[in-house]
Amino acid sequence: MGRNVYAAAVAAKLDVAGFVDDFTSDQDYEGRPVVRTDDLPADAMVLAVSGGRPLTVRKLLDERGIRNIDYFALHRWGGLDLPEAVFNEGFQQEFDENRDRIDWLFDRLADEESREILRKLMGFRYSYDLHCLDGFAERQTEQYFEPFFKLSVGKPVFVDVGGFDGYTSEEFIRLAPDYHAVYIFEPEASNRERCKERLSRFSNIHLLPYGAGNEETTLRFSSDGSASSIRDDGEIEIQIRRIDDLVKEAPTFIKMDIEGAELMALEGARGLIAEHRPALAIAVYHRPSDIWTIPAKVLEINEDYEIFLRHYTESIYETVMYFVPPAYKAG
Repeated sequence: MGRNVYAAAVAAKLDVAGFVDDFTSDQDYEGRPVVRTDDLPADAMVLAVSGGRPLTVRKLLDERGIRNIDYFALHRWGGLDLPEAVFNEGFQQEFDENRDRIDWLFDRLADEESREILRKLMGFRYSYDLHCLDGFAERQTEQYFEPFFKLSVGKPVFVDVGGFDGYTSEEFIRLAPDYHAVYIFEPEASNRERCKERLSRFSNIHLLPYGAGNEETTLRFSSDGSASSIRDDGEIEIQIRRIDDLVKEAPTFIKMDIEGAELMALEGARGLIAEHRPALAIAVYHRPSDIWTIPAKVLEINEDYEIFLRHYTESIYETVMYFVPPAYKAG
């Protein structure tokens, strides 16, 4: 059920009768027919290959009484040498070699919800047992703005690293209408245009045409909407700059989601983080090691943070680690 890289990989190794997709008018895929869920025969066995909403798909199939297995179980037990889940390549080895770092992080997390999220994510990433993800839900509209920290401290200055279409910056402005300034790092021209249009009615918006890193350089960039990333074979050349060099006032909140380049961007913001101790919301799901290397980097720069972990999808995507200094702690 579904059409993606996982479905194509399975179809190359098994005799698949067809594909299920309720949201397309296409009649075939990979040389096989495409049907809707309502058209499945009563004795069908469906392989669910949803990477983003596997729990929703499993529930749908179970409620309709359709026999099913998920891609992750097939990956683990099928012996077919299928692709790893996106962003999970090499996780088992990384986990086994860094258990002490994960234990350190577990002890450093500020609340039980964070620790439970870490248990569940590590469990699924290691075992591919979908039941580890039970309880997670799609809630990306709540991402980056949690009730355990305050936005309006002093003169709120937001640094949005990986601004995409400006949605997150607009949310910041809505939640902190007394804001002083917003800085947006967005190297992709089409995304910057969307930012400009979305935020045109607001003042003190600094839209910067750069990626963020630890040095001034030029890199190749692959344009893919919200999942754009730095790649050696990327079709676009982009300029990389240090946040320290471009943000000339004290930030109060820095958000980063830049497809695996967060560690370098943090190094490039070392001066601002050390001096001003802004609240931080950093994506930690693009690389297996992000979950422990990113908090180690932040605390190396400034130890005076509490760490929270929150998750915003049914899969391994959109895990955010929050670093909250005492002045920003809510309640």
